[in-house]
Amino acid sequence: MFTIIIAVVCGCGVAAAFNLTGTANWGWSFCWGVVTMFVLQMASGLFIRKQVMKTQVEIQKMMAETQAKLARRVEMFQRRPGGNVKLMQQEMQDEQYSAIRKSLYKLNELNRFVWWSPMLEKQLNTSRMVMYYQLKEFDKADTVMKSAIMVTGQAIAMKMARMYKRNDPGLDKFFAKKSKRLKGDDAVLIYSLYAWIKLKQDDPKPALEALNRALKKSDSKVLLENRDRIANGKQKQFSNALLGDAWYALYLEEPKIHQQRMERRFQ
Repeated sequence: MFTIIIAVVCGCGVAAAFNLTGTANWGWSFCWGVVTMFVLQMASGLFIRKQVMKTQVEIQKMMAETQAKLARRVEMFQRRPGGNVKLMQQEMQDEQYSAIRKSLYKLNELNRFVWWSPMLEKQLNTSRMVMYYQLKEFDKADTVMKSAIMVTGQAIAMKMARMYKRNDPGLDKFFAKKSKRLKGDDAVLIYSLYAWIKLKQDDPKPALEALNRALKKSDSKVLLENRDRIANGKQKQFSNALLGDAWYALYLEEPKIHQQRMERRFQ
C-alpha cells in the first residue's frame, strides 16, 4: 500500500516540478510523472519479491535439511532394529515441529514488507496456515485461513478438513467452487477428501457423483477403486490410504496399518 502512495506522490511531484520549472509542457510533465510512478512501483515490487524469494529459499533449505536428517535417522534405525519405535517417532516429530517453528519465525521477518505490498499478507498467511496446520495448532490455522489464498490443492484440502471438523455448512459450496479448475494430483486429493467427508456424513450419493466427475480428470487408481466400492455398496471399504502422506498430513486418519508393520519390523 505504501509503495502505491509513495509512487503516486513522487509521480505528481515530478510532473509538477517539470511543469513549474518550464522543463516541459503540462502534457509531457504528466507523462514523466506517470513514468516515474510506474518505475518506482516496479522497482519496489522487484525488491520485495527478491526478499520474499530469498526467505522462501532459506525455509525450503531448512526443511530439506531436516527431512534429510530424519531420513538418515530412520535408515540408521532400520540397520539396528530393536529400539523403541514410538520413542523414535516422537523424537522425529519433535525435531520436525522445531524446524517448522523456525520456518515460521523466518517467515515473520517478511512482516515489515506487508504495508508495501497489498497481496503479501495473503501470501504469508497461506504459508502460515499450512505451517500451523502441520503443527496441529488448528485454532491459529483457522484464524489466518480467513485471509489466505486458496489456490494449491494442499491449502484447499486443509481448509476443507477444518470446515468438516467445524461442521461448516459452506463446505459443499467451497468444494464446488474450488474443485472445478483442479487437475492431476490436486484433483485426486480434493475429490477423494470430499468423498470421504460425505461418507462420514452418511451421504454416499454426492460422494459417488464427485468421484465420477473426478475420473474425467484423472485415471487415478484411488478414485477408480473408491468409486467402485461406493457403487457396489461397500462404503466401509473406502480408503484413501494409497494417497500416502498427502492424505495423512490432513490428520483425519492415522496410518494404523503402516505403524503396526513398522513396530513388527523393528521388534
